[in-house]
Amino acid sequence: MSTKHKLRATIPCGPADLGAEVDVEVTFTYLKGAPEQGPSYYSGGQPADPDEIELVKATPLAANGKPAPYYGAFADMEQASLDDLVRDWLETDDGITAAMDAVEADMEAGREFRDELRAEMRRND
Repeated sequence: MSTKHKLRATIPCGPADLGAEVDVEVTFTYLKGAPEQGPSYYSGGQPADPDEIELVKATPLAANGKPAPYYGAFADMEQASLDDLVRDWLETDDGITAAMDAVEADMEAGREFRDELRAEMRRND
């Protein structure tokens, strides 16, 4: 089952010597992979299935940190360029690390919420 997550990142764009960057809010899905399974009586085994990170949406952020989607005649072209830039970034070590940190933070928040609900249910019993 894939889960949806968000993160904010500053992504380099253009030639490295210019130092150009774009601030974005990245919405992505995460699908946990499976480890390799050795041979068994019934099968020759299964290869490892890697984790999958897939871009859902990339939204540029204004200087104040609020979303600033593209508008106007070239909006589709600009959005497509941003999506390509973010997809490429999500395949780098920095992008994978940022995405996995966001997934872990969301999972931890979910565990804390679950524990709070259980504690509340016990108090009400």
